[in-house]
Amino acid sequence: MMTATKLYVPMTQPDRDAPAQGAAVDAVGSPAAGKPPGLPNLPARLRDTLTRWRAIGAQHRSLAAEFRQENLRRLRYMACVIVPLNIIHVGVFGRADVAALGQVAAWRSGVLVSHLCMAVAMAVLGLLAHALLTRWRSTAGERAVLLAVLVVSLGFAGLLGVVDQWVTPSITPVLVGCLGVALVFLIRPVLALALYGVAGGVIAWALGLTQHDPAVLLSNRVNTLTGVMMGAALAILLWHKSGANTLLRRELQASNLRLEQQQAELQRLVTLDPLTGLINRREFERLLRLELIRAKRAAMPTTLVAIDLDHFKRVNDEFGHPAGDVLLQQVGQRLLSLLRPYDVLARYGGEEFMLLLPGTDPAAALAAADKLRVALLQPFSGDKRCLTISASLGAVTTRASTADFEQLYELADQALYRAKQLGRNRVEMAAAPV
Repeated sequence: MMTATKLYVPMTQPDRDAPAQGAAVDAVGSPAAGKPPGLPNLPARLRDTLTRWRAIGAQHRSLAAEFRQENLRRLRYMACVIVPLNIIHVGVFGRADVAALGQVAAWRSGVLVSHLCMAVAMAVLGLLAHALLTRWRSTAGERAVLLAVLVVSLGFAGLLGVVDQWVTPSITPVLVGCLGVALVFLIRPVLALALYGVAGGVIAWALGLTQHDPAVLLSNRVNTLTGVMMGAALAILLWHKSGANTLLRRELQASNLRLEQQQAELQRLVTLDPLTGLINRREFERLLRLELIRAKRAAMPTTLVAIDLDHFKRVNDEFGHPAGDVLLQQVGQRLLSLLRPYDVLARYGGEEFMLLLPGTDPAAALAAADKLRVALLQPFSGDKRCLTISASLGAVTTRASTADFEQLYELADQALYRAKQLGRNRVEMAAAPV
């Protein structure tokens, strides 16, 4: 398969207008030598940039729903903290014995009203967040509540900063609010840039309403814009960091799920026969050994039945191996349909099956084995034909505490061999091991 994208075409005669001998020609035949060296491929770079931005946008959209839920949980917790703090401020600044005049009185009233409004807003938004997390399922409602809490938080920080200008040139509330909002909530970068940009412009303008010293006003406006930019940068950084961690966690969960599925598939391949879906020889022997240990401890009888289809080679010779495979599958399903839930049936190899009957004495074992033999005499539906087949069965029941797997299997096999010698289509019981 040819994968090269460059073709070197030797020129038989020199030509000033054609590429030189060995010049690179792209896959569609246009010469690459005509481009000045070092000129960037602007359309290709633009496409690459747009592709990357689209991939980033798709990642952000995939994270939005999970981050909205996380923001609602954080809002619910923060409301339980901020509302009591607001109430404390309202109590402190609302004391009647605090005498104030002029700008100090305006400052006190402004702080009191700001905290009172913030307490009410956060209480309402916290209750809405709790309702959205527990009862309501509304994407539009989640977006509206989260946008409202961001606007309220930044607005509250800006309002406190503007009110404080009556008594101090500090803009600490603005800086704390911008950084605090970025630390508490996961804000999508585009939204963070828009919110912080608008908030910075509005706060910088509003500072001039209460701060009339030109030098202090200029310094505060510059510091406000700096704090806003730091808040936006921090919000974007935390979004990307949280997004990377979330995507990594999702990838790990998907990898773990794939590993679990592969492990289950490997376990199925190890323990099951691929043709009939019955357990295979290895798994049957493991279960039989465990059952023998349990039976010895409980002093209960255990029966092992060997089942071999009579003249199965004729089916393959006359009807083909696919018909023989279908017959083996139908035999397995018919046997399973007649067994108890705790009986164990396995395909032991070829046309031979093994059956474990826990807690079954010789009389019950003989009756069960003969029932299976009769059931197998009923015709099986093949490819536009009916197939009939018989089976020989050898069974052995043990109560002895010294009986082991090899001894039990050998006795069942001997009983099966005896059933074959005596004419097939019969059940033979072996004597219990000593």
